[in-house]
Amino acid sequence: MFGIKGKMILNILSKKNSILRYFVLFFVFMTCLSNLNAKVTISGYVRDESSAPLASVAMNISPGFGLTVSSANGFYSFYVSTGSNYVVTPYLHNYGFIPSSRTYTNLSSTQTNQDFTATEFLPGKISIRGCVKDVLGSWIGGVVFIGGDWISYTSVDSSGNYKFNNYNPGNYVLMVSSLYSSYTFDPYIISLENVNTNQFNQDFVGTSVATNTYAISGYVKYASSEMITGVTMHLSGAKTATSLIWGYYIFPCLPSGIYTVTPQKDGWIFSPESTTITLGGYAYPSFFAFPSTYSVRGYVRDSSSNAVSGALVFLSGSSTGTVITGADGSYAFVSISTGAYTITPEKKYYNFSPANIEIAYLNSEKTDMNFFGVYSTSGYTCSIRGHIRNIQNAELPGISMNLYWSAQESTITANGGLYQFLNLKEKENYVLSPENENYYFIPSSITVLNLENDEENKDFTAISKTINENGSIIETEVVETVGVAGKVVTVTNNASTIKGAQISIPAFAFSTNTIIAIGKVTNPPAAGDEIRQKSSVIDFRAVTGTVMFSTSVVISLPYASDVSNPYSIKAFTYNPVTLTWDKIPTKSINTANKLLSIETNHLSYYVLAYDIGIDLSKVRVYPNPFKPNDGQAKTGTWGQGILFDGLTEKAEIGIYSISGQLVIKLDETDADGQMVWYATNIENEKVASGVYIYSITNNSGDKKTGKLAVIR
Repeated sequence: MFGIKGKMILNILSKKNSILRYFVLFFVFMTCLSNLNAKVTISGYVRDESSAPLASVAMNISPGFGLTVSSANGFYSFYVSTGSNYVVTPYLHNYGFIPSSRTYTNLSSTQTNQDFTATEFLPGKISIRGCVKDVLGSWIGGVVFIGGDWISYTSVDSSGNYKFNNYNPGNYVLMVSSLYSSYTFDPYIISLENVNTNQFNQDFVGTSVATNTYAISGYVKYASSEMITGVTMHLSGAKTATSLIWGYYIFPCLPSGIYTVTPQKDGWIFSPESTTITLGGYAYPSFFAFPSTYSVRGYVRDSSSNAVSGALVFLSGSSTGTVITGADGSYAFVSISTGAYTITPEKKYYNFSPANIEIAYLNSEKTDMNFFGVYSTSGYTCSIRGHIRNIQNAELPGISMNLYWSAQESTITANGGLYQFLNLKEKENYVLSPENENYYFIPSSITVLNLENDEENKDFTAISKTINENGSIIETEVVETVGVAGKVVTVTNNASTIKGAQISIPAFAFSTNTIIAIGKVTNPPAAGDEIRQKSSVIDFRAVTGTVMFSTSVVISLPYASDVSNPYSIKAFTYNPVTLTWDKIPTKSINTANKLLSIETNHLSYYVLAYDIGIDLSKVRVYPNPFKPNDGQAKTGTWGQGILFDGLTEKAEIGIYSISGQLVIKLDETDADGQMVWYATNIENEKVASGVYIYSITNNSGDKKTGKLAVIR
């Protein structure tokens, strides 16, 4: 069992007190100890793609927390025990490595030349990598093409790897072309959409075929040389392919032979229409695409089949146009692109059947778009038409348009925002009024008096009733056009919480007609300072034109009914630069209508609020001196009293005679920042003429004193 050498060792160990026995035991012990502590190294170099050494790469070995850094010549090493499993992983910011790590199982010997190749990744860029190998993992030489913002290619290296480094995020297509035509690939195309991270392991696997195969590939472009996607490419033999995001297509793995390639996409024609190839190698036929155009033709005749010449025929929809019927009653719209259309004839004193013809989708020649007209002198001879557009000049379909005269008629705007009323009586007065729950309209109505001829271009501008402006919701209450002569625009809706809000615009404030809107703001923007709001936040805006005026305008703001002293509130406007509410001087106060007016030269958000100070530094006392009997409002009245303005939320005012005797104490407790002394003492008696001392303190410990004079 042990062999000859084993038996000799056993014989020696069986002899007690033998020196040789102890020597053998010591030898065996040292041998075992040596095996337990065996150490080996794992080492290699880190270099960049040009083979230059790369220093300061963090090299981590696991398990454990082994860490070293590559030296100036790119060298690294680990001193580890045998018999364990290890993984070595490099790391350096904005770099990728090939391989990404190295794994060792039951390590038993020193490992040298354990090298890594580093590639720098630029911030905001991506890398796409993979390999081209056969099913056994062997290298296949070839070229990998990439298409995206531009077309590029790279060769497959001797290890079967390819890479595209530092590309912009976006859409890409990869396609492989082997140096050897006896391979097919799976996949033969890789499509990557919305790529914004590195894409590794984008691999192609080649399979050897018995006979040589080839590929037919190329591109499809617009006439402007831009790529066109989604074109179906037909190959004789019932194969199809589709042009990809960069316009390229491919038919791979084709044996030699004769093939015909034909592009097809609805609404397009191609040059050439098709191409025939005798395939004995790679072929690259390409095509140019042009939008298909068609003709729409017909005639207009009366009930006796006589030509109705001089009739207007309108085309609306994906494109628009107008033609006049010829002497034979015929009309034609030529070179019309695909799309949805409506054809409408019109001529004074004629009613037409059908009233119009709709083409749901034009993709072929239309030659029998015919109309029959009935001559009538009964007065249904005129038409009114126009468009509804928003302030960006985009046409709005689906808007109700009402027509009022001795009767009423309604229609809906079609594609292109067009509305029209046909066969209207002459000599009537008509009123046009658009209607939609989501819009105001400028003008709100149009009146046509004593209709005698067809009326064109009766157009309206639609203003959205609700505006979302950075989270603030504006419910528009009134919209009006203001011309050079100026105008007063007022919210008159009795149900509105901003009824009475008004802007008075003088002449020549605007150089052109400007649409002005007033609306209530909910969820107004947050500001760095706090105000005690006493009105709704109101938006005054120029829907068209500028928000700045050549001269000042007057804005009037309604204040809440619980404001007993309107002189205690101020107007504020929102400053979007400083994110604060800026105070504006008061121009006038209309107590009968509860309106506070200001002057300004720009439009913004406005609100009324108490003017509360953060300390007592901005306290004002007026009128001072107080002369209640001189008949002038600016020097005060007994009913108006003396106002202490700019107080903090809570404050106490003591009024003293010049000798220091207390006259009265006043407490500011309603947090409006103001307090009125009506020049009376504690017994509510009017004080005598003289100089008085006031002393103001607040709950923060601030104090302010001063003098005021009463002259009766």
